[in-house]
Amino acid sequence: MDKVILITGANQGIGLAMAKLLIQRAPEYRKIIFTARNEERGLRAVESLNCPERLDFQVLDVTDLQQVRQVVAYVRTTYGKLDVLVNNAGAGWHSGSEPLNAIRPYLSVNFYGVKNVTEEFLDLVTNDGHIINLSSVLSLPEHVKDERLSRFLCNPELSTQSLLEKVREFEGLGGDWREKGWKLEGSGVYGISKAFVNAYSMILHRDLAAGNRCIKVNAVHPGWVRTTLGGSKAPLEPEQGAEIPLSLLFLHSGVSGKYWSSDKCLDLTNLV
Repeated sequence: MDKVILITGANQGIGLAMAKLLIQRAPEYRKIIFTARNEERGLRAVESLNCPERLDFQVLDVTDLQQVRQVVAYVRTTYGKLDVLVNNAGAGWHSGSEPLNAIRPYLSVNFYGVKNVTEEFLDLVTNDGHIINLSSVLSLPEHVKDERLSRFLCNPELSTQSLLEKVREFEGLGGDWREKGWKLEGSGVYGISKAFVNAYSMILHRDLAAGNRCIKVNAVHPGWVRTTLGGSKAPLEPEQGAEIPLSLLFLHSGVSGKYWSSDKCLDLTNLV
């Protein structure tokens, strides 16, 4: 059966590499919906792949809910389903030394963007479909260095409402963030935003299973990849970073509720 996959932030880096490898290796994915917030860059990236019959480019800024809903309506009308959603779009890393002006922009892409795109597309995702959320090793407790926060986020009974309250608390931090009990010296705003993504992935996996929807949900660290986000010193090429999320479609297609990296497969409730 022909499959449909949508990849956000696919005009460069890991998203572009995923599309390239799918074209080369996975003919069953007959349509790769290829999104980017910049139309010119997106069309240029599509042209570079030289496979117009399998690519469907759509402009999508994941922080623009109206635009998200327009793309959802397009996918519903054109394909009537979505087999795989890859939340790849992300905002890059900064250290904890300059957190305050970075919190809202990072959350708008890395957390709210993932949550909004997922929830708007959810009723189009097929049974036995897959939602893959790009995460980071910097989301793990040894980098976040805040045991209280990590235990909160890994609580298997954590609700969406409680998670949102914690995200909003973080979003509203002022200059006294240390006094308020937050530790940003480790993985900084970026790592905490991805820790929120892990928690959201855990909740979504649990709630879908409880509702008898056979949709897999996983969070993936692709490695330190040489991209605009990862920087020029990163050791991995984008194609190498794309291998791990793609492995969930082909090598581990029945597994859900996990955090994946090249050397780890952890339960999202047991990251601490």
